[in-house]
Amino acid sequence: MSDQLCYLCLRFTTDLIQFDFRRQERYDHPWTTEHDGVVDGSWGPGFHHHETLDALTTSSTFCPLCSLILDVVATLPPQAGFTTGWLGLYPWASRLGEQTGTSFITVFSASVRYTYWGGFLGKIPPQVLNICSQRPWTRERCFPPHSRQSHLTGGAPGMFRHIPSTADDPAAFDTARAWLQECIDNHGAECKRGSFVPPILPGMLLDLGTHTPRLCSPSTSLSYTALTHCWGGEVPSRTLLENVDARRQAIHSAELPVNFRDAIRITQKLGIRYLWIDALCIIQDDDDDWRAEAAKMAAIYSGATVVLSAMDSESSTAGILKPEGRISSVRLDEKHTVQRNLPLFHQNVASSPLNRRGWCMQERLLGPAILHYGKHQLFWECRAYHAYEDGRLSPHGGTLDGDAGRFITLRQNILLPPTEGWKVWYRLIEEYSSRALTRPSDKLPALAGAAAIFHKAHGRGTYIAGLWKEDIVQGLIWGAHYHHFPSRKVPGYLLSDACAELTKPPTRRAPSWSWASVDGHVIFGWTTHPSFYDLEVLHVEMSVGLDDYVEPAPAGSLVLRAKVAEALYVPVDDSPDGGALLFEVGDGGSEPTRLTTCVMDFDRRTTRACWVASIILPSSIWALLVLSKRTDGCFGRIGLCISWDPMSTDKHSVLRQRFVAQDIALR
Repeated sequence: MSDQLCYLCLRFTTDLIQFDFRRQERYDHPWTTEHDGVVDGSWGPGFHHHETLDALTTSSTFCPLCSLILDVVATLPPQAGFTTGWLGLYPWASRLGEQTGTSFITVFSASVRYTYWGGFLGKIPPQVLNICSQRPWTRERCFPPHSRQSHLTGGAPGMFRHIPSTADDPAAFDTARAWLQECIDNHGAECKRGSFVPPILPGMLLDLGTHTPRLCSPSTSLSYTALTHCWGGEVPSRTLLENVDARRQAIHSAELPVNFRDAIRITQKLGIRYLWIDALCIIQDDDDDWRAEAAKMAAIYSGATVVLSAMDSESSTAGILKPEGRISSVRLDEKHTVQRNLPLFHQNVASSPLNRRGWCMQERLLGPAILHYGKHQLFWECRAYHAYEDGRLSPHGGTLDGDAGRFITLRQNILLPPTEGWKVWYRLIEEYSSRALTRPSDKLPALAGAAAIFHKAHGRGTYIAGLWKEDIVQGLIWGAHYHHFPSRKVPGYLLSDACAELTKPPTRRAPSWSWASVDGHVIFGWTTHPSFYDLEVLHVEMSVGLDDYVEPAPAGSLVLRAKVAEALYVPVDDSPDGGALLFEVGDGGSEPTRLTTCVMDFDRRTTRACWVASIILPSSIWALLVLSKRTDGCFGRIGLCISWDPMSTDKHSVLRQRFVAQDIALR
């Protein structure tokens, strides 16, 4: 394909540049201000492009911009009529925010009248392309992700930046260095390395200052990068007892997986001499070294000058600086290119392989500054803002949608004194439990750094098996994550809810009362004031020292003073995961009293006898732990009931009489 544009694309882009991207008093054909069925003016002037999709397809064989437009509109379903009529290009549609003219929506004429205020074509988002300037990154020329500031001549705020076709391009490294320097020079204490964790040096670092990289043991504070990445199975060329001495002399790059070679190159391009990679800087078959370094994770990642995030790499061999193009672009002149509009930062994070891995959560949580290598572009994330390679910048403090958006907020809040009790920790566990671990035994060690920084920031708390002793009653109220609308009035289980599957780990990993005793996505969705607690924790006993963050399999028991009753759990036929608790009341001749919804941790379709301990006083909600009694007289947790069942005062009073106060041991 040639670099020459067809007449229509050349006319459209030349006009926009000559207009300085501003709206004009009058327009000549093929510009038009009339759109069939649209009278509200929300689209603004449009450019009458090709007459049909077929004409666009034919032109795409030689015109690079037509080819790019075709790639964009190809995502529209033809059966819905979204590709019928002539193609219009709209630089000033209200959907583009503050109408700078540096972006344009592509819409076929038959769809315009069905699109409210330039918004969505049914459930199909508008197809947007951006005209970009080739300029260095500067803080002053950035603009918010959701809007475009008023355009100024010369590619000022409001115009996207051109994204190089590969992350190995000199311009991409220039951008990364500019972000790093801006953060070091101008950001506050929240971005300073090691501010929230006592400075502890890694046992080993990779020294890149010699001709051949080698392992070294630092004796003084120094600047280093740290890699967060997906192992993706067995990592080639790990550091082991048999090769660690040789690696202190030299590590030949050819023997390293491509992710590690790329991390070395990025670190050197940033002007930093040292690099930390877990598979290289921890002796992988030495349990003592692994445990010692795992205990330092909070210090290692929070002390890094910048964390390198292999966001889009599924394994150590996938590569970070991938040679294939990240995004297609069309060159207009020496200053301008056209590129498709890209997803927001948190949307990129949500779909990335790195976001599915357990260890990587705390690595991102701990790093004051993170350089993300995404599928289409680079991102910078520090505690002041996140910046896009394409020129967008978002200061922290707003509310973002989805789990990935909420994690950005958590990343800020974990460093602040608690304003809502321990809720930040529970939200963090909800995020963490949705992720996978290669080794199930890493469940608690992979969270050790997050626990350490949470404790440091809050200045209090005693850590016990993934929970905090000072808020342990609330910490017991966890259950299988359920799929629901966040705004629905009932925030607990309903019989219609589909719940996450929970499974037992291969070996016992934590007491049954801890969320860490199960594998699967959990939720702490029923926080309440301590005045509503219906049980008291008399004693906590752990097999390891309190505040032992790294112990992979702590055992422990809670002695509770609780109101306890016997019940029968029965699954409900038309409920995907829920069941009911049946209680015998009265003289036994009446119907059992039934409470729903109960969600068992395992075996949800199996009827069984159980015990129930009341956690929250019954009012608008009644929370109960479902227990099994063991042969030694102790109890183990097997489920949770969150009941919204309407009961008359008399019926409620009778049922409460079935609960007898007693001291029980929960293990």
